[in-house]
Amino acid sequence: MNTVIHELTQHYVVVHKKSTPYYLQANGLAKSTNKTLHTIFKKIVNENRTDWDTKLHNALWRTEQVIKLVYNPRPSD
Repeated sequence: MNTVIHELTQHYVVVHKKSTPYYLQANGLAKSTNKTLHTIFKKIVNENRTDWDTKLHNALWRTEQVIKLVYNPRPSD
């Protein structure tokens, strides 16, 4: 722990604990989401990949819709 963090934690009486940033379920969901985004971008971004920033909002919205369909399927009639 560097000295600045050490001084801040002492000043504000914060107990600093070490933890691991790895969480298997969240890591798997992030990989799945990134894979879905990559697939969507391959379909909607031009060959030069210069317009990805203008398509980002739509890609994120579509990713959210895919996740909702996977985890909350519509009831059958």
